[in-house]
Amino acid sequence: SDNGSNSSYEVKGAISLLDTTAKTFVVRGVTVNYTSAGFEDGTVADLANGAVVEVKGTVSAGVLLATQVDFENTLSSGDDSYEIKGSITALDTTAKTFVVDGVLVAYGSASFKDGSAANLSVGAKVEVKGSAPVAGVVTATRVAFDD
Repeated sequence: SDNGSNSSYEVKGAISLLDTTAKTFVVRGVTVNYTSAGFEDGTVADLANGAVVEVKGTVSAGVLLATQVDFENTLSSGDDSYEIKGSITALDTTAKTFVVDGVLVAYGSASFKDGSAANLSVGAKVEVKGSAPVAGVVTATRVAFDD
């Protein structure tokens, strides 16, 4: 067991609430800490409210600890999605939810690849694509099983 150390989280959107002192900003409701992030197609000086970025990292205590921040030219309509990869740490088949990397995912309306809802289990490695979290819940549109 790797304790999910290789789980990753990805979010794309426009920066808001940039705080250069705390080294944080918010993208689609998620607080991002960029203290130890690498930057692509730009530098830390390019961070600005309204700038469109794709952030990769891991979630700890509800904060996305960015490992990589990529600057994007524009935000297309297809970029509305979150992607989370990791192991399921909690599963509620009645509520049709599971937790990956501290993020609650609702899978009731998701399509499945390389398996079905019956294959969901604690410890299963999954790749989730879905919408921006509403009240802390990501609504999955697609769940793929990762070997």
